[in-house]
Amino acid sequence: MAVESANLALSACPRAERVTYGYYHGRYLLNQHRVVEAADVLQEAFFRCCRGARGNKRRILIFLTIASIMTDSAPTMALLQKYQLEAQFGGLIREQRRGHLAGYFCELSAYSSWHAHLGTLLLLHQYGMRMVYRNLFRRVYVLLGLPTAEKPRLRLVDLVAACHVSAGGVVEPDHDVDEVISLLAH
Repeated sequence: MAVESANLALSACPRAERVTYGYYHGRYLLNQHRVVEAADVLQEAFFRCCRGARGNKRRILIFLTIASIMTDSAPTMALLQKYQLEAQFGGLIREQRRGHLAGYFCELSAYSSWHAHLGTLLLLHQYGMRMVYRNLFRRVYVLLGLPTAEKPRLRLVDLVAACHVSAGGVVEPDHDVDEVISLLAH
């Protein structure tokens, strides 16, 4: 039961308890696939957390970064470095922004046991890969130099070719027109 529906005044609670609630509520929302809400709740918890509570800020930032990757709005590398999270997330973010399937898959595989321990591996695979495909398709659009229109149109053949090239032999090259149509529909 959420605090909001229980008619409890969260603002009357001490700041530490509000931060703790925000952390767990954000994790709950993330696992419920309510990613945008989770990012907002986790961001508020991160900013409310005391500066001296570096470990707590790091824990919050881990899940905030995951939510951000899933919405394609990742934190800066400087922030990740400050909390020693660049190794786990830096490569994922870089490859996601590039729209590089093989690179994203390799980066995710490198820390798969760490992400599995957190219970976020499947979320990063499912939602993160969607963002990789979206960025890849956006790059195809830009590279082809198509005119800006109300409804931009790309040929499926170009998208399938981009998927094959981006997979680079690391990801199964099973991209056909039907799979690309399915990706576009989601």
